[in-house]
Amino acid sequence: MIMKTKELTVPESNTIGDLLPKRTDILFFDIETTGFSAHSTNVYLIGCACYDGTAFQIRQWFSQSESDEKEILCQFFQFI
Repeated sequence: MIMKTKELTVPESNTIGDLLPKRTDILFFDIETTGFSAHSTNVYLIGCACYDGTAFQIRQWFSQSESDEKEILCQFFQFI
């Protein structure tokens, strides 16, 4: 499993930046899977963005094999 973190810089004059809520109790996330069937689908990527009080942080968990699914989910749940 690979985990990456990046700080997202949003200029104050940016209208998109003005629309993003600068609250520490909101988390945006997306989970990517290999399909829709619970029997043959694996989670291979979870990405999220949140405001940490000073800047937006983007964090991603990548699967390198099917066996990483449990670790990705555990790491994400621990983060949230």
